[in-house]
Amino acid sequence: GAIAQDLFQFKGTDTLVGVAKMTGAHDALLKLENSGSAKVTTMHQMLLWIGIIELCSAPVIAQMWKGETDREPGDYAFDPLGFSKNPAAAATYKLKEIKNGRLAMIGIGGMVHHYILTGKGPVQFISQIPNYKSCIAHENSALTIKMLAPVGNIMPKIC
Repeated sequence: GAIAQDLFQFKGTDTLVGVAKMTGAHDALLKLENSGSAKVTTMHQMLLWIGIIELCSAPVIAQMWKGETDREPGDYAFDPLGFSKNPAAAATYKLKEIKNGRLAMIGIGGMVHHYILTGKGPVQFISQIPNYKSCIAHENSALTIKMLAPVGNIMPKIC
């Protein structure tokens, strides 16, 4: 999703968030919701639907807490291609999935922090690497302003 924001834009999003990406889009949606407009409830809808998905997994989690099952966390017995028939191969796949998830978390963390500092998405930044003067701090982000309020602006000015 973080890279797709640089490449694609759905119709209608420009009227809500303009060209904002990542934390900028988040800030714009929160600003719209806090303005009292009943037309924009994006964040409330996300909370509702994610909450419903979490509630659907509650019975399985309760079984695990009671010790009624030997199911591992995250194992919902979804294996339509039969990868878990061979226990050795299944253990290898589980390890690969854990490592892939950890690497993805590190990657998205880096992209978000980079966006907070520069105001550019990953593809936009990579396409402008020779132009080092384009790497100015993103001072208009609400998150950056809140983070820097106690200490003042410590970001270096490159331009």
